[in-house]
Amino acid sequence: MSTEFATFIKSYTGGIVSDKSTVKVRLSSPVAGAVPGNELKDGTLSFSPSVRGTARWSAPDEVEFIPDADALKPGQAYTARFRLDRVMKVKRRFSRFTFRFLVREKEAEIRPGDLTITASAPDKASVDGMICFTESVPVEKVKEMFSFDYPADSVEVDIVPGDGSGSRFSILPGARRTGNSNYRFLLPERLSGPRRLPLSPYLQREVSQ
Repeated sequence: MSTEFATFIKSYTGGIVSDKSTVKVRLSSPVAGAVPGNELKDGTLSFSPSVRGTARWSAPDEVEFIPDADALKPGQAYTARFRLDRVMKVKRRFSRFTFRFLVREKEAEIRPGDLTITASAPDKASVDGMICFTESVPVEKVKEMFSFDYPADSVEVDIVPGDGSGSRFSILPGARRTGNSNYRFLLPERLSGPRRLPLSPYLQREVSQ
């Protein structure tokens, strides 16, 4: 931000943000007549590429843009333009304040653990590991992400939340068949939910039994 704009603007949303973030511009002083909750006039705060959502006063000295669900796209860089001249009297060169931000990619890192066969259950093999996300994901959503290609009829999956945005998983397939057979577990290319999100890397692991 230009040091000249610091006279009017105290802070603003920039850098890397979540796709669930709101976009804020905090002014250096309250604006007369600004009522928290009131929407701004169309065009006061705009984006390129365009973003659906609502711009409002969140405080007498702060403007907040609330994007619609899924309006901010992971991996997309945005340029925002705030019409400062529509909320206060400024010289022409300060009429438009431009700033930029980047929406964080949605990614997951898989850290598969060991294949375990115990003496008490030699006909079963379990696999454990960690799955870490760039942001928090509910345990039930993590469980839905796993799908299987296994000859047995049932597979048990246990998900234990870890610190931060990681979870530990444990997979226990059904009893092994006699002779040699393979099973594999994988994460689909996208998370479940209204809008599916790409994962990197894609995991497909085969274990001979």
